[in-house]
Amino acid sequence: MVTGERAVGLARQLGQRGNEARALYLLGNIYSYGRSSDAVRARETYRQALMLARELRMRPLEAQCHLALGEPGSNAGKNQDARVRLTTAAAMFRDMGMQFWLDKAEAALKAL
Repeated sequence: MVTGERAVGLARQLGQRGNEARALYLLGNIYSYGRSSDAVRARETYRQALMLARELRMRPLEAQCHLALGEPGSNAGKNQDARVRLTTAAAMFRDMGMQFWLDKAEAALKAL
């Protein structure tokens, strides 16, 4: 986690907003998995990455953030929000021809 947080801080310090968005997404992944997972911090970090990706028009990253925010572990008890996010992610991946990620989004939708 420390290295991920340092990467976000360094990207901000250097004004590298694209790298900041990507580092935030990766930090969200770190918060989401493992023994020290923190769903609240993961969701907040993914939301920050999503806002920045949207602003910078980084559509693949935006779609990945929607997918992460819609996955069952990240969205416990919020099936409607999860369905909207996963549907959005799937549509974006389909539009961009990103089959690997589309398959992940569709599998997550089926798991709801």
